[in-house]
Amino acid sequence: MSRRGWGDGVANLTKLGDGAQRIAETMLRATGGRSVLIRVPRPGAMNDVTEQLGLAAAAFDDVELAPCALRVLTEAGDRVELQVAARAAATAAGGDDLSPVLAWFAGAVGVVVDGELLRILSVTARDLAGVPTVYRLELARPAAEL
Repeated sequence: MSRRGWGDGVANLTKLGDGAQRIAETMLRATGGRSVLIRVPRPGAMNDVTEQLGLAAAAFDDVELAPCALRVLTEAGDRVELQVAARAAATAAGGDDLSPVLAWFAGAVGVVVDGELLRILSVTARDLAGVPTVYRLELARPAAEL
């Protein structure tokens, strides 16, 4: 048995995951290539008494994500699918692992698409060899607008 077998396999999986992420980014650019904004709550100040008492207004940041592709899921246009490149999401969320990115999406207020804030209904990750390549978000307009 070759001594190179195991080490080469791990290196190949790493290269495969990186290549898959690059392919996903190219596909997203070719099928839409747009950017969106994720609206996330701004972290609170530790020693701010007004925040601790709930007297301060909540603050939010809009974080740009690109490349993305958008697809309408229903005839009425009330639900859409957003595919986001995994590396862009990981950079914005501040972590490369799947869990922090999913938690970041879960804590988001919504997604701003063409100036309209849409709710996040679900988030799933597509991966290859355990490396996320694309995040799929199902989005909906707020019920008051339907």
